[in-house]
Amino acid sequence: MREFTLERARKLINKMRVRFGKKFTDQWAAVGEDELELAMMEDLSGLTDEQLSNGYNRMRHEPWPPTIPEFRIWCLQGSHWLTENEAWQQALAYEKSNQTISISLHVLKTLKEFKKGFDEINPRSDSQAKAFKDMYMRIIANAKLIGDVQSFTQPVLGIPNQLVLSLTPAVLLKFHLALHHLDIINFLTRHVLF
Repeated sequence: MREFTLERARKLINKMRVRFGKKFTDQWAAVGEDELELAMMEDLSGLTDEQLSNGYNRMRHEPWPPTIPEFRIWCLQGSHWLTENEAWQQALAYEKSNQTISISLHVLKTLKEFKKGFDEINPRSDSQAKAFKDMYMRIIANAKLIGDVQSFTQPVLGIPNQLVLSLTPAVLLKFHLALHHLDIINFLTRHVLF
């Protein structure tokens, strides 16, 4: 861990200015540069060079400049990648939830590639688990080479992941059918009944 110096704060501000242009300028228009530098020095001190590198790498893939707390989170999160076992478990949970929970984009990419060779996932199949894990490791190795970072999908319909994971397949089916019936009612209301 090391101190985040004034020089480092100025370098980060310049990187953000170059990368984000007007978006950065507009975001910080009401804040003096000296205040911004001081806030960065306070909030980013204690991060290691590796952690700061995580934040810089993530910044390369984002369309908008981060706030200082967001940048700190990027620094702290960027180094963690799901293990192949975590990825497999996440893929199984995603399939069990009828694809409604948030998962890693790299797990989703692996799952799509995996499904080209298998019609359905069998959680008890060791050969399927090994094939999926091998594909995932190859995909994240390539992602790391190009400086990609771990990111996640949004849950479908904004349903909290914990709720979806606790629902049984029968309840999920009823929920899906209820949504389908609402679509029919809305159609009839707009086009037939009036």
